[in-house]
Amino acid sequence: MAKCIVFYHPGGPVKHRDARGWTITRHGRKFLQVSGKATHCSNTKPIQQRELFFWGEYEAPTTQRPLNVPSSLSLGLPRNVETIVNPVPIPSRKAGNLNSDPFVFCGPFLYSNCQQLGRTKNIQNLMQGDMILFGSHLGGSFVLDTCLVVESSAPVGVYKPRSVFDLVTYSLIHRGNYTVFEGATWSKNNPFSFVPCWNSLNWGQGHPRPVLEPKGALSGVITPKKTQGIKGLPMDYESVQPIFDEVVKQVLAAPGCLLGTYMDHPQCRDSSSTRTQDKAQGQPLVEGKVC
Repeated sequence: MAKCIVFYHPGGPVKHRDARGWTITRHGRKFLQVSGKATHCSNTKPIQQRELFFWGEYEAPTTQRPLNVPSSLSLGLPRNVETIVNPVPIPSRKAGNLNSDPFVFCGPFLYSNCQQLGRTKNIQNLMQGDMILFGSHLGGSFVLDTCLVVESSAPVGVYKPRSVFDLVTYSLIHRGNYTVFEGATWSKNNPFSFVPCWNSLNWGQGHPRPVLEPKGALSGVITPKKTQGIKGLPMDYESVQPIFDEVVKQVLAAPGCLLGTYMDHPQCRDSSSTRTQDKAQGQPLVEGKVC
């Protein structure tokens, strides 16, 4: 039986940073600018984009550029767009630097530690094909920032981290009894991991995270009034496909929203995908099948 987890995490902006720019005290969301791959339809192959903007958890240092957000439209909109600092300064446990989870850069998405050792230890029992919807309570609604469909898992002690994940997450958690879940990559026929994203800044105003409503296959899955914690539901379905399809439908209903399947990091310069990206020069999205 498939399982869907709705994971509520802090949705506000990052408020506290140390002298080097690392997040301390409390996790937050950033509206980030990267290059990467995205698609406007789940069954259309993602293509390279020079610029993508998305909401995510990234607690390593970033530089901020203010956006033009009218006060009358401020709810849910970012105040700044943030660019990743390269190279990433070495984090410090003693300084209270926070790790980034889920980690969505340089390859398959990873979920590695958050709330795994609390009362919700059963979250470590997720299997291939299970799905986690990471989001936050905002203005009485559930807003989505990451959809991770599990492909595989390994104890953190035997997982071989890639360089940037090692620096911004693994180095801050590796002594814990955690499980690293690797997300499924894009597939035309099966659910896959993605972040809602955009390839423009909407006239300098940015974009709010898409709202998921308890409609269709999400009825009983999404609880808009819930503000924190984890909601785990065994599904009556053999797979999460109906839920995934409804999530995609609602996400793509947000103006200009795309499904981001690969998010680059400037320190991933040794990856073949990044070299391909440099040659691609951010080709614009092309029209494909209509969802």
